[in-house]
Amino acid sequence: IPGPHEWREKFVTIDNRKRVKQLQQIQGGYLDMGFSLSTVQIDLDDKNFEANARLITVDSMWGMAKSIVKYVLDNKAKQ
Repeated sequence: IPGPHEWREKFVTIDNRKRVKQLQQIQGGYLDMGFSLSTVQIDLDDKNFEANARLITVDSMWGMAKSIVKYVLDNKAKQ
């Protein structure tokens, strides 16, 4: 699966009143691909949460899950 498989990130904004969270990659990921900044903003909409629940999937985590499995199997084989 193409794309970054490892990165570290930190929360740069956590506003529980406005229901907003921002994350910034600080190592690896898109930064290793040449980007100078990669941020993700999560806005929670309390009014439409039931209609939006169907939009939540784990598809974006598939690459990360495969990388974790590979890492564990590779390290277990070294033991």
